[in-house]
Formats: sequence, C-alpha cells, structure tokens
Amino acid sequence: MNTNLGLNPNRSAFLFLFIPIALIFISGCSGKKTSSSSGEFSSWSAVKPNVLIHFSSGNSTAILTSGTVSQTTSDVNTNLLYDSGNNISSVTLNQTATNSVTFSVAAGDVIVKDATGANTILTNNKKTTIGILANPTAYGFEYQTYGAWGAYAAAGIGGYAISNGSLTSAGSIPTTGSAVFSGGANGYLIDGQKATYVTNASMTANVNFAARTVAFSTTNTTMTGASTGVATSIAGYNLNGAMTYSSGVNRMTGSVTSTNGMSGSIIANFYGPAANEIGGTYGLTQTTSGNSFVGGFGGKR
Repeated sequence: MNTNLGLNPNRSAFLFLFIPIALIFISGCSGKKTSSSSGEFSSWSAVKPNVLIHFSSGNSTAILTSGTVSQTTSDVNTNLLYDSGNNISSVTLNQTATNSVTFSVAAGDVIVKDATGANTILTNNKKTTIGILANPTAYGFEYQTYGAWGAYAAAGIGGYAISNGSLTSAGSIPTTGSAVFSGGANGYLIDGQKATYVTNASMTANVNFAARTVAFSTTNTTMTGASTGVATSIAGYNLNGAMTYSSGVNRMTGSVTSTNGMSGSIIANFYGPAANEIGGTYGLTQTTSGNSFVGGFGGKR
C-alpha cells in the first residue's frame, strides 16, 4: 500500500509540477474562521462535496531552521474542499498561525492521489513547496487526517506536520484496559546531502489506558524519487517512541528515535467519541548527518 514521493535536486529524473502557494481559505491569521458555506469537521461520513471542511483541533510539529523541534496543540487547523468525485480540490494546512500553506486545483496546483490511493500528493510548479496528506478512506479513518510539508530542494533542515480531527473529550478516554491502534505515517525528510523526500510507513500504537502509556512504532518506511517511481525501502527511518499522558487530559507527549540514530519528540491526541482513533506528529534531527525528519501519523482500533 505504500507509494511515496521524493525530491532530489541533484537528479534530473525527479521532476514535479509546482504552482505558487496561494492562501485562499484562511480567514484571519489562524484560519479558524471560515465562510458561511463551510462546516466544522465532526466525521468523514458527514463530509459533503463542495462544502469547505474546517478542522480546528489537533497537534503539530515544526522543525525550525535552527534544528529545534517545536510542538503545539494551539492554532493547529486545516481547511479541505472535496469535489463531487471525492477528490481534494483545495487544502490549507496550518501548523501555527504563521506557518501555513495552501494548494488549490483552481490555482493550478497539482493535487493527486498516489498509485495506491493511500496519500494525496500536493505540489506547486515553482518548485518551492511539497506536501503529502493521508487519505482517510484508505485507512478506514472516521475522525482524523494527518500530513507533512516543506520546501522543495531545501538548503537546510526544517519542515512541518499536522494531525487534525474530532477530539475525544477527556472524560471519554478509557481508564482501564488496553488497545492496539493500527494505521499509517507519512513525512517530509531532508537528508544530509540536502535532498528532500516524502515518505510513508505503517504505524502501530499500543495504548495502556490504565497506565496512560503509549508505545509507538513505524515499519516498512519507504521513499521514491517520483510519484510513479518504485518505492525504495529506507529501514533506517523506521521509528520507535514512547508517550505518556495525565489523567483527564487528551494530550500525549514523549520521545522518539529512528533506527539510524535520529532523535526527537512526539505528540498525539485521541480522536472520536470514545478514543476510537489516535493521531499525532513527530520531529527528529541528527546533528552529525544534518538530517531532519518531520511527519504525521494516525491509527484506529
């Protein structure tokens, strides 16, 4: 199921069409207000074509150019518009009030599903920005989505990721038992040679509701040099992490590492009326290699 997109400025075969970023669906800096024809997201089954969907809850991660990993649950929001064919016609991703990007078919941007349909690829023709967004239908999600984006052919570390959905109320999070959440993860990777890639992986989160702990891992991480290319395994970027959360609080935080020695932070929330799903973001860096890796993930019970 994993088909990914990567960009390497040193290889002429890795070509994409890009269009300038157009911020067309944000009303105000944070994007928290929408037009009268929009609706606040509650579940994917309630989404209608040609009606703007607004997500105002979730979490995000940014890797700043300084190498600092910054995470928040404030000002994280997304606007999505689907056409009658259930394809995204525009998307605005807001990591914070000041870090946002919009891709729109009407503006000439390229928004296409990958070969498996598991992700939607977002590109512009000025070769300035690339993004990837999970296709909830492919994973059977009802209450969330996630994605990542960053600069094309970046000259240094950086990138952004979001997880948005319908939050579980704190009182509805189970306090006994455990559950395994399965799904996917995608990300934006800059390697030490300043090549940029979009990645995809399988994700598992083992939650102990009694102990309020989460064991997180990704496997089968892959990348490609083109949307139609053959996926290349990059097992070094498989992840392992651990999170904890406080009683009565729907916010999980912790640390995460990669097989190849990167380290960073991870943040997540429960989504759905009864913690039906889990979704989050992560950011990792490695000083010796100059690598940075930021992404989103989601899973359902």
